[in-house]
Amino acid sequence: MSSRHRDHKHGEKRVVALDQNRTVVVRIVKQFGDTIRIDIEESRRWRIDVKQYGGIELIASWNSDGKLDDVPLPVWLPDLLHRLGLQGVVVE
Repeated sequence: MSSRHRDHKHGEKRVVALDQNRTVVVRIVKQFGDTIRIDIEESRRWRIDVKQYGGIELIASWNSDGKLDDVPLPVWLPDLLHRLGLQGVVVE
């Protein structure tokens, strides 16, 4: 397993500044095999699986009212993954 996945611990929360006006909260939900499951919270929330060898899978998303909804992945996701040390991940 790559070192970029070994550095993330279950339950760990990070506040990441995307720019001067926007921060997101990222929580490591669990790690299994070559995959890390994370929650990303802004005004909306996404749960994604990040694969060690590239790619992500959207597991669930919630709208700004906290209701389960089909919320598209944010355009800033590649930058966020880079900041978390997961820059090898390809966002589809």
